[in-house]
Amino acid sequence: MRKLLGLLPLLVALGLLVSACGGGNSAVTPNDAAFWQVTLRQADVSPVLVNRALAVGQNRVQVGLLDRNETPILGARVRFQLYRLGGPPALLDEADARFVSLERGFVDEERHEHVHLGESGVYVANFSFDSPGTYGLALSGTLPDGRRFGPLPYQFNVLERTPWPMTGDPAPASRQPTLSQVRDIQELTSDLDPIPDFYTKTVAEAVSSGHPTVVAFTTPAFCQSQLCGPVLDSVVKPLYERYRGQVNFIHIEPYRLGEAREGIGLCPVPVFNREAARQGQGLGRCPPVPPEQLPPPAESWNLDTEPWVFVIDRQGRIAAGFEGIVAADEVEAALRAALSR
Repeated sequence: MRKLLGLLPLLVALGLLVSACGGGNSAVTPNDAAFWQVTLRQADVSPVLVNRALAVGQNRVQVGLLDRNETPILGARVRFQLYRLGGPPALLDEADARFVSLERGFVDEERHEHVHLGESGVYVANFSFDSPGTYGLALSGTLPDGRRFGPLPYQFNVLERTPWPMTGDPAPASRQPTLSQVRDIQELTSDLDPIPDFYTKTVAEAVSSGHPTVVAFTTPAFCQSQLCGPVLDSVVKPLYERYRGQVNFIHIEPYRLGEAREGIGLCPVPVFNREAARQGQGLGRCPPVPPEQLPPPAESWNLDTEPWVFVIDRQGRIAAGFEGIVAADEVEAALRAALSR
């Protein structure tokens, strides 16, 4: 399992990975195998896949762009071309990527205030993969200053399945703590302005209610990606105001708040990642969760990044999952589709 349970801030995460990719060779095209040979030279624009993993089926592919100073490039116009590799390169699909941005930040619980850290963004397109293997994206476009770039190569692997629930899978019927089991709502959330309705039902109760459900794994105060609070505030809460009474909304902190607030570490709650909780994995000196406090394996979501937002349909199956940066209208489209079925 990764040392860090959660995406690092986008700038850091992309900076660590940029040496693995570089600019394309202008003498060849994406139809040539030589185009996909990775270089280590410094490039004006370098792409980095942000998704933790991709798998067979429909995927929301997220790519970050870095300049030669390893600074994220925001607001470019980008086109993706998807190729199957592992043999002669074969063009499968192409799309204009959507730029999706959020203001990074976190909650300072001691000062009881929101800390704002600036904009972050990714380039997003939806692609379907029909088999596991090696694929590539050829990226081209126009930078905010008008300069054109690309095509640039980026190779990646597609798995048969991800460790976490995929679209169409039954949602894990988790039984996380709720308001009826605690004395104060702050035992359940690090949100400065929590909505009590987010903490009244377990996932198990919500998915058996006959209504669609939105489950958000975010931690506004302890988020390693610095995106959790913004996703909760700018995506989940506005959708709650629009669809309350029609849809169940649930917020789950991915880390055990007691250990986090005491400075022990960022220790996963069992419904977020049962195996990490069982083994005492996380950031810091995380004690293992005793066996008698662990849920059945089927009730864990097996996540290791944050934030995540899942939409669950009336039948209790995953309708969509959104990792990291996401726009409210993306989640709303999945929610409206779930409501219509």
